[in-house]
Amino acid sequence: MIRYFNRAFLTVFIPFAVILGLLVFAGFKTEVRAAETAARRLTETYWKFASDAFSSFVSGGSAAPAADEFFVREKNEGVRVTLIDFNGRILFDSLETSGAGQKFREELRSALKGKSYYSVKKHASSFSAVYASVLGQSAVLRIETDGRFYTEAYNRARRNAATLAAVFFVILTAVSLIIAWLSVKPAVRLAAVRRAVARGADGFTMPKISDPLLNEAASLMYRINRIRLKEKRGREREARLLKSIINHIDEGVVLIGGDGMVLESNRRARAVFADGVRKGVAVCEIPSDYEAAAFFQEICGRENGVFRLPFKEHPYEIYTKQIDSNRLIVLRDVSVQSAYEEFKTELTANVAHEMKTPLAVIMGTAETILGDVQMDESTRRRFLEKLYRSSVRLNRFVNQTLELYRLESSGLNVEEPTVVDSVIAQSVLNPSDKIVRYDNRTTRAFLIDAFHTEMILSNLINNAVKYSTAKEIDVKIEEQDGALILEVADGGPLIPEKDRKRIFERFYTVSKSRQKSGFGLGLSIVKHIAGLYDGEATVFENERGGNTFRIVLHEKKKREIT
Repeated sequence: MIRYFNRAFLTVFIPFAVILGLLVFAGFKTEVRAAETAARRLTETYWKFASDAFSSFVSGGSAAPAADEFFVREKNEGVRVTLIDFNGRILFDSLETSGAGQKFREELRSALKGKSYYSVKKHASSFSAVYASVLGQSAVLRIETDGRFYTEAYNRARRNAATLAAVFFVILTAVSLIIAWLSVKPAVRLAAVRRAVARGADGFTMPKISDPLLNEAASLMYRINRIRLKEKRGREREARLLKSIINHIDEGVVLIGGDGMVLESNRRARAVFADGVRKGVAVCEIPSDYEAAAFFQEICGRENGVFRLPFKEHPYEIYTKQIDSNRLIVLRDVSVQSAYEEFKTELTANVAHEMKTPLAVIMGTAETILGDVQMDESTRRRFLEKLYRSSVRLNRFVNQTLELYRLESSGLNVEEPTVVDSVIAQSVLNPSDKIVRYDNRTTRAFLIDAFHTEMILSNLINNAVKYSTAKEIDVKIEEQDGALILEVADGGPLIPEKDRKRIFERFYTVSKSRQKSGFGLGLSIVKHIAGLYDGEATVFENERGGNTFRIVLHEKKKREIT
């Protein structure tokens, strides 16, 4: 923009500077010519005066009276009078009395040609005016003044010209600057709009431009910028929304460019592969994780589609698709799904196995009764009792399975606080062949469901009654740090260490170390109830050499109850 301003300034300044310079020079020359004219007239006046004085001398008279006068005039007024004959000999000189007069040849030649000679001669710091003309028939009269008048006039003219030039220069410079700024100002504002549009500035004020054409251009750029900014903000909102959606999905998403560099990845992918999938990383060349690099090399070597690959003991279902030169990879951890599939397979097998025995007994017993019409009453009754016990066993298995499903799929709903003493009083938890000793150290009500408390106690006590060889079963109930602690201890046999870690799993039984075998669902139900109250279920060896099952239940605050 400075270049355009300079151009506008010089376009105005140079022509006017030339014109004003010519005017100043013309004025200066006019004053100089006027000074020359005045100096010539003065010199001619001196010549006429001297010619009258020397006319008699040229005619043969005496020159002494004239000489004395001009010697005084030369001394006082600086007027030099010289009389030269046609041969160049000086007849009289008010400054010099002798000499060949060689320096006056130019004036002599001009006078001999019948022309008057006039000239202004410049010296080191002054001027002198010379006038020469023929006097009589044999001599040339030359007058030279010291040029004081001309020198003063010349210096005055030069000072006036310099002053006038300086004034004109200042005025012209100021005017040129103003005109240049006024002419460039619309372009400057237009350039400001252009720069703002180029950098995508938002919120700048549209300036007023006096030039209609430039104002229309600026308005057009301003409108284009508004449209572009609106589109940009829309794209940014869409990008943020898309990124937010991608970051909140459970699947890992990685977009790889044609050069193998990661273009984008979501939070789930970064949680699995850490910095290996951050933007700008060559995903197949992860220096700190060769397993991840091999994993992505395997993916990039596959065609578009869906397949499964393991990574660090986790199975992943992978969807990959080529989009132009980029490759989109979506990774879903199917560990839970695989575990669920395994669970379904195990559940089906366990349910079929557990139901097979009572069903076989029921079917065999029923077939025996139906096939022997002559069976006596006592035998028939024995078979019916066996049939009933098997149906009860099958019903208990179905109920426990349904209860486990209910606990896993439903939420927690505590209707009212529970007093443990009332749960013990209303439950039949003291079998005839075992002694159950209660030690309830709690005195207040807990925000824990009474049915859940009863199920924990009944399952643990029945488990101890079924498997323990000792006669006594100790039940201790206490409060620790606001949590309800339920402990059921038996006298053995002791559950092996390797089995304690799995004792609370579904359908897991320790048949080899126990006398009887159950369905393996009771302890799983206990563990699930403890999980509902953010608690835990553990088993450890007690001082009697038996097993103590310890259940921790934390109260549910009213705002947490659903």
